[in-house]
Amino acid sequence: MTTIPALTRARSFCERFGLRLPILLAPMAGACPPSLSIAVAKAGGLGACGALLMSLLA
Repeated sequence: MTTIPALTRARSFCERFGLRLPILLAPMAGACPPSLSIAVAKAGGLGACGALLMSLLA
């Protein structure tokens, strides 16, 4: 069995999703505010927002 080095996997992840950094923010409803998702996205990662507890207007 061959293993793929972590750096190769990180590079592949970034290329696949068009990211500068191999960071994926987990979308945890109520635990991470939209401002954190925005900050991660602006830094070059993949921000996500747990919408389960959010209002329709949020």
